[in-house]
Order: sequence, then structure tokens, then C-alpha cells
Amino acid sequence: MKNNEPKKQHTMPKMFLDGFAGDNGLVWRYHKQTNTFDKDMRNPKSISRLLHAYTIGRGNKKNYKVENVFRDFETEISPILKKLLEDDGINLTESDVVSLLKFAILLSHRSELVLDLVKGVANDKDTHEEIRKVIKTSGGRDEDADLLIRECMETEGFVYALTLGAFLDNRLNIWTKNFDIKIAKSTGDVPLIVNDTYMCLEPIDLSYKENRSEDLDWSNMNVCINFPLSKSCCMSLIPRSKNRQGNEDFQIIFDDMDELRVFALNRISFIQARAHIYSSEKSAIIDI
Repeated sequence: MKNNEPKKQHTMPKMFLDGFAGDNGLVWRYHKQTNTFDKDMRNPKSISRLLHAYTIGRGNKKNYKVENVFRDFETEISPILKKLLEDDGINLTESDVVSLLKFAILLSHRSELVLDLVKGVANDKDTHEEIRKVIKTSGGRDEDADLLIRECMETEGFVYALTLGAFLDNRLNIWTKNFDIKIAKSTGDVPLIVNDTYMCLEPIDLSYKENRSEDLDWSNMNVCINFPLSKSCCMSLIPRSKNRQGNEDFQIIFDDMDELRVFALNRISFIQARAHIYSSEKSAIIDI
């Protein structure tokens, strides 16, 4: 197989999961639905691999542009993640932090949850009707609409590729104009875990009751968005006050986090995991 034709594609990049591995280079994978671990630790390369997850086209006309974009950006971000994992302190430039933001956005958009949502959209009858309306309005034929709908249904990567650029630009614009960025390093021995959504949402408006039975309305709450970047480092997006929102003058805060903070983040990651959680140590999950 040619290097630029990667048919086995990771929804969780190996170079990212390497940061949560033990000294042996392996990770524990926990299955939330069955409350079990894999029998043995796993090589990050063998985890979350799907056949043609982001591939566009079929047969001999496959297009691997999306996966190659991911690969190129992983090559760019890898030295920054390595720096965070190996350095005792934090020595990042503003450019490094912006790259980390883009990486977090791409991670959140390439999860299996998003792929399932894309698949749902691609097979939705209302979506098909909207496509037909757009094609007809632009002077296209029914055959053109049928071809596009079939492309959407048979290759989810087509719909995924259509949304990727706009998603990245829109999310980066929102984050840099409404949040400050905190990069925190762990000072203890408890490792951070990471779930299969890559993030954990933390309400900082604690006026709600924790035992309320109805779903929380996140849109009306101040929410901190946490992205574990390695077993010892987390990036957090902290909402700004209203008088500081709407411009790109975001602050970058470097901080430490003790074991209590790591435990709190791990607990949120565990609760908000969709199906899987990854860690360098079993105890970090068992002790939650």
C-alpha cells in the first residue's frame, strides 16, 4: 500500500495516544459499557483503526486528502506534544498554543461520535430532500442530485470532508474570541486519562443541583472545556467575562495542577466517555 493511500485510518491518532502510554509504550483500554479492561495493555497503533473512515470516493477513485491532512498536521504538532510530555516546565509560544487549539478541534471532529453523526446526516431523508432542492435551484438535474446523494450515502468521508474546513475555522474563531487558554502540568504521580471524545466539559456555574434528574442546559452555563494533552498535561479553555468577549486578545495561562485536580478531571472524563477510556495505569481508572 502506498504511503499516501492510508486505508486503515485512526480516529484516535497514535502520536496523541503515545502521550498517555506507560513506560512500556502501551496503554490500558477500558470499556465503559461492560466495565472491563482489555486483557492486556495495547499498542496505541492498534487502537481506533477504521477502514476508510475519512476516505472520499469508491473503487479506483479513492481520495485520501482528509487523512493526509491529518497526517501532515500530526507531524507538525508532534514536537509540541513531546515538549509538554518531557519538559518539567512549560515553554510554549503563542504560535504553539494556537497549533494546540487547532489540534484539539481536529481531534474532537474526528472522533467516532462525529463519524456516526455524519453517517446519520448522510442517510437522512430530509437531508436528501434539501440536496435535491439545492441542485434544482442551481439548474441541476434529478440525476445530478441522485449521484450526489449516492456519494454521500456510500462514502461518509465525502460529507465529512465538506464540513471539516468550515468546522475548523468556525470553532477556532469562537474559541480565540471567547476563551482564555490555560496549560497546566501535573505535579503528582496520578496520570491523566483520556476518553474517546478527547475532552471533558466542566460547569463552572455551580448554581445547579448535582442530583437534578433533568438534563443540564449547557447553553446557559459557563463551561470550561478541558483537553487532556498527555498523562501529565491538560489544556483548558476558560470562558472570559462578557466585556472581554468578541476579540482575539486571549490570555495564555501556565499553571500547575495537584493530584486532587487530576482526580477531578479524570472523574469528569470517565463520566463523559462514550465507550472507551485510555490510561497508562489501571489504577487511575479503577480509583475513580
